Amino acid sequence: MLVVRATPAPERERLCFDLEVRPLAFWYDGEVTRQITAFGWARDTDKRVSTMLLRPDGRYVDDRGRAHTVAEAHQRFRDTLLSADEVYGHNVRRFDLPLFNGWLFRLQLDRSEEHTSELQSRFGISYA
Repeated sequence: MLVVRATPAPERERLCFDLEVRPLAFWYDGEVTRQITAFGWARDTDKRVSTMLLRPDGRYVDDRGRAHTVAEAHQRFRDTLLSADEVYGHNVRRFDLPLFNGWLFRLQLDRSEEHTSELQSRFGISYA
């Protein structure tokens, strides 16, 4: 008798996130650039949501009370995104990910070919 057992698929690390923004500056025809004022994320297995909120002094404070520069906050969130197998959230593909990617470009964070390729293949976005 032949017995076949299905091997369960490996668990995928899923991350739900959202970015909140405010207008930053006008650049043409009334269009504005946007500043990220809040990062929020949680893995499917997390019991709480992690956050980083923009303070009036221009630094971000995380949910543990630690302050981060703009570059540090964006780098931390970038590392969080890339640690997941899948990311999801409301309108993330058309708004949040391109906006965040633009900030990585603006801050000149991780523009190496390796990271560009990883962002493109993982999330379908690029620096171009």
